[in-house]
This record gives sequence, C-alpha cells and structure tokens, in this order.
Amino acid sequence: MGSVRVTVDAEGRLVLPEEIRQSLGIVGGGTLDLRVTGDELRAVSWEARLKRVRELIPAWKPGDPLMSEELIADRRAEARRDLEEYERDIARRGKAP
Repeated sequence: MGSVRVTVDAEGRLVLPEEIRQSLGIVGGGTLDLRVTGDELRAVSWEARLKRVRELIPAWKPGDPLMSEELIADRRAEARRDLEEYERDIARRGKAP
C-alpha cells in the first residue's frame, strides 16, 4: 500500500481511510500504538503488536514442562547443595552449631 494523505483537524484528530483500517485489522474502532521516529509517525495496531509478542513466546503444549516447575527444581537442588556443604563444614569442625 502506498502513502495516503489525511488531514489533521484543529483538535489534532485525523480519520484513517477505510483501506488502511482494514489492512491494520481495525474494525469498529480499535487501539493503535503511535511512535514518532525523527520526523515520521508510525502507527501499529494493538492486535499486530500482540501477534508479534506471541510469536516470540513459544506456545505451551500439554505435557511440556512448566518453566516454574523447572525453576523450583533448580532452587531445591541448590538448597540441597548448600545444606550438604554446610553439613560437611560442620563435620570438618567436629561440632554442631
């Protein structure tokens, strides 16, 4: 799609032409993220932004390990190592705390 010229009214409002709204997936209103870069205005629909984020995160499938469970297992293993090290240190000293 090429560029389209729109008019900004005195209150700063502009109307997006229908073909632009359709190409961005904006139906019956919608939300846009606006960013100014240099002297350009970039508009990205909320749905497009969400789609990009979802593409970055792999989909979880039943049977896949949960990251939270992996983290908990790592922390428990670390705690066991710390305890074993503490107990070895106490045994070396020959006394209980």
